[in-house]
Amino acid sequence: MTGIEHLRTTGWGYRKMFNPWDLFVVLAASTYSPVQVWSINPEGPSLSVALAVAGALFLVGVGFRFLLVKIGLEISGATYVAAFSVLYFTVSGSLINRMPFGRVGLLILGLVLVLMIYRLRGLTPTRWLITWGAFILVISPLTTIVMDLFEAPPESNVSLDVAPGAVHSTQDVVIVIADAYPAVSVLEEFYSFDNSSFVEALRGRGLVAGDVLANYSHTTLSVPSLLQMDYVADDSLLNGSDVEALLAVIRGENSFAGILENSGYESVYVESGWLGARCGPSVTVCVKAPWPDETLYDIAYRTLLRDMPGFVTGTSFNKGAMHAIQWLETDLETYLSNDRPDYIYVHILAPHPPLFLNSECEADRGVELGGFSITYPGISESENQARRDAYVSQVECVNGVVLDVADMAIEWGANLVFLGDHGPDGQAQLFVNGGDWTQSQIAERLGTFAATYTPDCEVELAASIVDLLPPVLRCLGGPSIEERAPRAFVARRDATGTRVTETEAPDLLAASQ
Repeated sequence: MTGIEHLRTTGWGYRKMFNPWDLFVVLAASTYSPVQVWSINPEGPSLSVALAVAGALFLVGVGFRFLLVKIGLEISGATYVAAFSVLYFTVSGSLINRMPFGRVGLLILGLVLVLMIYRLRGLTPTRWLITWGAFILVISPLTTIVMDLFEAPPESNVSLDVAPGAVHSTQDVVIVIADAYPAVSVLEEFYSFDNSSFVEALRGRGLVAGDVLANYSHTTLSVPSLLQMDYVADDSLLNGSDVEALLAVIRGENSFAGILENSGYESVYVESGWLGARCGPSVTVCVKAPWPDETLYDIAYRTLLRDMPGFVTGTSFNKGAMHAIQWLETDLETYLSNDRPDYIYVHILAPHPPLFLNSECEADRGVELGGFSITYPGISESENQARRDAYVSQVECVNGVVLDVADMAIEWGANLVFLGDHGPDGQAQLFVNGGDWTQSQIAERLGTFAATYTPDCEVELAASIVDLLPPVLRCLGGPSIEERAPRAFVARRDATGTRVTETEAPDLLAASQ
């Protein structure tokens, strides 16, 4: 008697296919990974994406369960098999590189486990494990969410007061940040690439351009130091409240934007595709990043789809980078040519990995070029060189975009600031505690580049990122903000794993200059 015939002859009939408990077991397996990704990500990924993925998995699980019953499996066993299959698919991706024969080995192991579960379906221990397992799968991520709702946030250690003031000019202001864009010296020393032609092209257009120091080694601190025009953390622990406060600065709640908005400027914010850089509440015009956001790729990273075409790690960053580049090429001039003063902020997630863009800014994806680091421990020399070459190609892509933006700024008399927020990580710095970085690793990571254009006055290029914007404000007739002595910080973690910043100014400055 087949499963379907069995259902026809029982009192339950087809209604048993919709038994609430069986559906709950499949639902628990379907929602665990998506909801956990949403609950543990401090940047707060999109709940809608997580729920959409969970819903799709649930429908697949229910459909698979129905198919199993139709081919003759007993219904409770079909429920267990469907639920385990969905759960196994969504959480076993991290084992791909550890399992013999990789993805194929995992599929074989999954099939063996499924057969065991079906054979043992009638035993009390199996039912007990399924019952409690389903509740744990639901409760585990929900516990994190509930604790976040009722737990008082820790006191912030960072001071982020918005500076008062206004400007007298109505010239547009454009800030373009290229993530991990390097100093000329870094490209020459560590990547054997001469970027002097780009620098000369900028200077030939009237821009002040050259190498500068990144005061912090990560975007979450470096960009706020730029926009606040001050140091945002000094030998301090970084807790969850600190991160949220720093991200609010990046999203538009900062001194530089506030001064311009006080002067009647409208702010145009182009989302980058990184969840930490979404539009804040004070932004006038928000150009949304492409959908789906990072959440989908964070979920896929845990599954057997990990690093398969279309799900390669870093895909969301690549989509965001292309989105920002295309907006600059096609839409920037619309704002520069209108009759109102605009403050335009664009963060390009390139040349930061993934390394999916060629020198012409065309998508050239490959699994071997995915990820968020240029290099990592255990990489072969040939793979390392291929990734370094791809990074240089992305630098060339950004160069072309910046020259086009400079031409538009000059044509319309707009102020332009271009910079890299920190340098690259071609020496696997991100896999080493910052307190243990060598002088060479520090020099590469803190060595970045900047260029400014101010139509109505001449300015000298600041020595470090924290001092890049005060001269622009002065040129606009704004307040005079005291420049800061260059200081350099690297991120490390204490014994408990809490992220902190550490500074040893003389050594770090010597290494990075």
